[in-house]
Amino acid sequence: MTHTHNSRCAEVLEAVYGLAYIKPKHHFAFHHALRYRTTGEVFLDCFVHERKHQGVKAFGTTIKNTSSFESSVLARAIVEQRRQIQGISLGDCLVGPAVQDERLVNALGPKTRLSKALSYKGLLVGVNDVVLFDGQAALVRACAQMQDGALVLLLCLLSRTEGGSAHTLWRPEEPVVHGLRLDGSVVVSLPYAWTFQEDGRVLSLQSAAH
Repeated sequence: MTHTHNSRCAEVLEAVYGLAYIKPKHHFAFHHALRYRTTGEVFLDCFVHERKHQGVKAFGTTIKNTSSFESSVLARAIVEQRRQIQGISLGDCLVGPAVQDERLVNALGPKTRLSKALSYKGLLVGVNDVVLFDGQAALVRACAQMQDGALVLLLCLLSRTEGGSAHTLWRPEEPVVHGLRLDGSVVVSLPYAWTFQEDGRVLSLQSAAH
């Protein structure tokens, strides 16, 4: 995208919507083409700007004394990204602090550990998440790992009360916790979104396939 094209877009935007809708990012876009033209720098698609802007903004806010503001902010952003990547586990495992819970010894065996979240087939599931599996829905109460390494979701099953093509209302069943062993053959998914209603029901949004 050229600087001329960017300028024309800005002019049209201003003509249609006025100056009130001009944002800083509209101006920032001018610099990409110019910087590439003058320095030959390569812009990597994998460096996600939009969803990382809060972190970058935080770094920029705290940097006050530097000879190169852009380099200082970018360096801190890369260091933070590296720190986060080092903490990622691609396997099936508990996520976050885990503790042993003697209350589950009879049900799941000795040395059972509990956590608030787990990762299963690349899906991050945590307490109070709504999960869909085998035509059922349930509310996650805890995440556990047994002595043999198997992961277990401790769930409160949900009963469908009403719904349409893209949404469903669920009501929690009896407060009995069920264990779902994640042995690799179980397919677990999350709705697009969910929220808790005042009457205790759960509203979930999902595709018609669910």
